[in-house]
Amino acid sequence: MEADERLPVGPRGAKGERGERGLSRLQGRAVVVLFVLAVLPGAFGWFWWVHEVSQVRSAVLASCAFAADVGSAPIVVAPGGKAPELGVSIVADSRAQWRRLGCPGRLAPPQPSFAKWARYYHLDER
Repeated sequence: MEADERLPVGPRGAKGERGERGLSRLQGRAVVVLFVLAVLPGAFGWFWWVHEVSQVRSAVLASCAFAADVGSAPIVVAPGGKAPELGVSIVADSRAQWRRLGCPGRLAPPQPSFAKWARYYHLDER
């Protein structure tokens, strides 16, 4: 750039009206405070989100354990010779719950008595 093509400057040159460069000490502190006030809600939100996700994960894992226990239970046949549909349905729903929750590990294979009565009540495809 040539000397006559320079941008116009104030009476004190490029330093500004008070003859200083940059921000004053008070302005610098104000920028820091505003930055902290802008970042603080985001950091608080992130910590809250991590806490909530941790609690939900704990609840899902507890549900997984319950569903695995009930889903592997045998079906007891009533004295009349027929298993109650409610008992078979509870075991079938527990097995389906375990799969839908995406539980870790492997679900024990169904008891032979459950497989028989689930086919009978058409509950094996849940």
